[in-house]
Amino acid sequence: MSDNESENQDEKTAKKSRSSTTATGVNDGGQTPPGREGQPNEKAALEAARQNAVRMTAVGHAVWLMSRSPIHKHMMMTDLEWLVLPPILLGQFRLWQKSGMPIGFASWAYLGEEPAERIVSKGIRRLMPTDWKSGNDLWLIDFLAPMGGQEEMIKELKEKVFKGRPVKSLQPNSGGGVSVREW
Repeated sequence: MSDNESENQDEKTAKKSRSSTTATGVNDGGQTPPGREGQPNEKAALEAARQNAVRMTAVGHAVWLMSRSPIHKHMMMTDLEWLVLPPILLGQFRLWQKSGMPIGFASWAYLGEEPAERIVSKGIRRLMPTDWKSGNDLWLIDFLAPMGGQEEMIKELKEKVFKGRPVKSLQPNSGGGVSVREW
């Protein structure tokens, strides 16, 4: 085969490959085009990128609020791994803003019996990644509103986000420990 015939054959192969590929990167036969195996289609990739941007913005806002909270501002960076990242990745959080600035953050978990017993008996809110969706009991894990407005935020959680579901949370008690509050 001459060089011209080889080039023509390559062009025909390339043209055929281009014509059988749709905009999403999947050819008409339902097969992934060569070199694209294991890669998401463009629409899914754009949606994933958008979701990641939303999540990372939420992390930034939560950390900023934590830096203004007397209870949270001395926490370590490693605390973000168990307190902030899981609920954001799972969509189990609410972020309030006013004029584009974060003013409140809440996170919740659906705890099973064992994780609920662990946090009640030890008074520790530190959850393992698998704990966040381990059951059906709704627990408010963290709530930040260092600039005020707590009442309105709690009302919104009760009436809109949790819609009448019973919610449990740990509250400090007069003896220096914690008690479970159901609301």
